[in-house]
Amino acid sequence: MPTVKFFRQGQVAHTIHGAESDAEFRRAIDKFVARPSGASQVVLSAFRQQGNLENACSLLAKAALDDPYNAQIPVDLAKLLLLKGDFAQAEDLLLALPEEVRADVEISTLLTHAGFIRIAQDAPDIETLEREIAAEPYNSLARYQLSAVKLIGDDCAGAMEQLLEIVRRDRTFHDDAGRNGLIAIFNMVGSEHELVGHYRTLLTEALR
Repeated sequence: MPTVKFFRQGQVAHTIHGAESDAEFRRAIDKFVARPSGASQVVLSAFRQQGNLENACSLLAKAALDDPYNAQIPVDLAKLLLLKGDFAQAEDLLLALPEEVRADVEISTLLTHAGFIRIAQDAPDIETLEREIAAEPYNSLARYQLSAVKLIGDDCAGAMEQLLEIVRRDRTFHDDAGRNGLIAIFNMVGSEHELVGHYRTLLTEALR
């Protein structure tokens, strides 16, 4: 007899046998297969028209509770939280998603962006960080903080340069944060950006 199994996090979450009705198949697909959220799209459309960020966040939070299996809703909510300035909350929301969902390029990029903003908020000023690095070139934390501050200040080249130095000097820092940060910036600015090809080549050389 034909059998369909739905897996979540490597475990069988639900099984449908061939003798079951079409309605049962539809219910299972609605429950376990990610899909665009109509509610999410309505809220985002209303936000674009009205600009009420607080209300949009509240409505999306409710939609997430009503449709807990739809990963797109927390992603859209995280985007609004970033606009609102709730960087830590946006990061926590994205980190709570299943690992396989966080692997999506859009989500991993959002997560890294939120992390960079949070790091930049807590970092010393640029002059202090540059003095610390001059005194101790292997200070990966100072370099990482400086990359975040430069990125938030729209200095992509400066941010990439610091991350590249971390790759060259300390691959163990925060689970290869230098490499992961560079890849996230590549995704953020897009492959057509003039800096991406240059730093992608330098990254490849540093990884050899």
